[in-house]
Amino acid sequence: MLFSKEDEPPSMLINNYDWDSVQTFVDVGGSHGSIAIGLANHFPHIQCTVQDLPETANEGASRLQESLKGRVDFAAHDFFTPQPIEADVYYFRSIFHNWSDKYCIKILQMLIPALKKGARVIIHERILPTLDTLNSLDAKRAIKMDIGMLQLLNAQQREQDEWPELFRRADARYRYVGAKKPAGGIRWIIEAIWEG
Repeated sequence: MLFSKEDEPPSMLINNYDWDSVQTFVDVGGSHGSIAIGLANHFPHIQCTVQDLPETANEGASRLQESLKGRVDFAAHDFFTPQPIEADVYYFRSIFHNWSDKYCIKILQMLIPALKKGARVIIHERILPTLDTLNSLDAKRAIKMDIGMLQLLNAQQREQDEWPELFRRADARYRYVGAKKPAGGIRWIIEAIWEG
């Protein structure tokens, strides 16, 4: 699979997170499952579920290679409805930048019915640059994306310090862990743990 300059391969997440203790992974809004498939290929102990709207989930399931059936499955799910699957990790790739805060808070709240203590939420998004990184090519791309999200969807790219507040507003039982940007990546790995 080829990736454009505006995208990055699944390995940017797969190689930059500790997956050893993860047994179950849900890719919420995961399209055709490139992240879950990459994860299942590298970590056979992880059971992956890809959730998306029915047509997309059905298409993803029809494309899944035979060797991964039973370790990667697809399910129809709208992330504005209660999460039906209990898992170790819930993953969102480039989802939150499409929505304003009130909708992002609702997405996080809809996870709560399924969350067990210690469950993790990983959000894989661009983060707006700080003043010291403003002139980099990546910073310019993030700013352009932010303007586009605002114009098209009344949504936004967020600054690093906005993420803890978003989790807190969704529910005080989320504990923000932090955000890190892998070397060479364009997206940050933003993480919170459910302490309920």
